[in-house]
Amino acid sequence: MEKQKKIFLKFEANKFYKRNIERLNTINYKNDKIFVELKNYLGIKKKKLNLLEVGCCDAGLINFISQHFKHIKCHGIDPSSLSIKSQKNPDLNLKVATADKLPFKNDMFDILIYNFCLYLSDDEDLTKIIFEADRVLKNNGVIFILDFYHKQTKYIKYVHHKGVFSRKMDYSKLFLWHPKYELIKIKKFKHKNRNIHFKDKDLNTTSLHLIKRNI
Repeated sequence: MEKQKKIFLKFEANKFYKRNIERLNTINYKNDKIFVELKNYLGIKKKKLNLLEVGCCDAGLINFISQHFKHIKCHGIDPSSLSIKSQKNPDLNLKVATADKLPFKNDMFDILIYNFCLYLSDDEDLTKIIFEADRVLKNNGVIFILDFYHKQTKYIKYVHHKGVFSRKMDYSKLFLWHPKYELIKIKKFKHKNRNIHFKDKDLNTTSLHLIKRNI
């Protein structure tokens, strides 16, 4: 069976972008869950920082962040070439790539954001994703993970392409097994686009984790 990563790099990520253009253009990033928590985390800090958003789509979030926090240099990756090309802010460093192979040097980022992308990654790539995050994140850096949440690991058919599955789990576990990572905050939400056919209501739960890497 073809890896999901290849399917998204070939065409499905571009299809996702096309399906969601209208919604993306109406997002109020001032109230975005990640932006609100990032703002709270930063407080009055003005130190120059490097930020990477994994799964940035059209880079709307990091475009908003870069406009409001001039001391943060924003980078983003996404498997959709169309979404990357749609962003016209020249101050953003955007690349077509996936979480298991980050095209950046070691110890480059103070902040990593995983924005609703891990749930579609291949199981066999999860260890690579952890390694890559640890490789590019600086000591005392932080990770924001916004994704589906479930206490167990559940696989759900992806309605837009046969043979693709979304995985719902506690993604903080990818990092918190290691002693140098600690959980700073977790918030849980109900997914707005609820799939009412789910018998397990928890399959509509999402979470935002803030995790810190200690020296």
